[in-house]
Amino acid sequence: MSAESLTIAIACSLAGHGLPLPLNKVLEEFSNPTVWYLYLQRRTISSAIVGLDLVSTGYGEVKSWFENGLPASQDDVDRTLKLFNKLEDWLNALELLKKIGAIEQDILGAYFFRIPEVRLYWMVIGLIAGALQVSVEALTFVVAAHELGHAYTHLGRDIDGRRWDVDVFSRTDSRIVEGLAQFYTRMVCEKIKDRFPSALDAYARLVAVQTGPYKAHLDWGGTEESTGEVVRFAMIEARSRNIEHYGEYQKELQEIRKRTARSRKAAVVSGK
Repeated sequence: MSAESLTIAIACSLAGHGLPLPLNKVLEEFSNPTVWYLYLQRRTISSAIVGLDLVSTGYGEVKSWFENGLPASQDDVDRTLKLFNKLEDWLNALELLKKIGAIEQDILGAYFFRIPEVRLYWMVIGLIAGALQVSVEALTFVVAAHELGHAYTHLGRDIDGRRWDVDVFSRTDSRIVEGLAQFYTRMVCEKIKDRFPSALDAYARLVAVQTGPYKAHLDWGGTEESTGEVVRFAMIEARSRNIEHYGEYQKELQEIRKRTARSRKAAVVSGK
């Protein structure tokens, strides 16, 4: 793929009043800013619970370390611990991440294939990074990898110089399109995990709360050495044969996996 064939601008962009509309609906449901502030600080609350529990368990000894005693009694510590536990349970029961993950749309970024352009929604990335309890940098990397995955699977030329037809790409089942972007995002994160392990962690935490097409790639394999090869050949077949339906794509994956397994077995037998 030549440099001029891909005119991609990774841009900070806001949708609507700063957030994609589907996410706005979730925010409207939980409009109290204090709820969000506390929800995004769940890690701090969890750490406080651990600390309070330690102090409560060893209160007698801890108290003996201070000449004038402690400003809080054992009952005070226990009541505070109970408060934090109830607060943590209440926040988790909101299932905000589950509601956000159920949105089957690229709300963290988007690939506008007719331009083509990649946009990263910095405000959403910051919000979701806090909810997932990962760094903004790690989640930004994951989102950029995902959207660039769309761009490269769409615009990258195969050995015959062909690309994925724009109109066919627009009609193709989202489980194929999103599945490919997710699959290659995982591959990139795994490739750099020694240098940037938090990216793979951010990817895993994000996928854990996602639904629908964003999980399709999990059924394509991932432990087998040949999975990357199988997915690449299936992608090329989908592009060249205009495969739009997921059932047909799955059959292609299975057939290519069988052929690849036979080829590898034959190579082992022949000693090559």
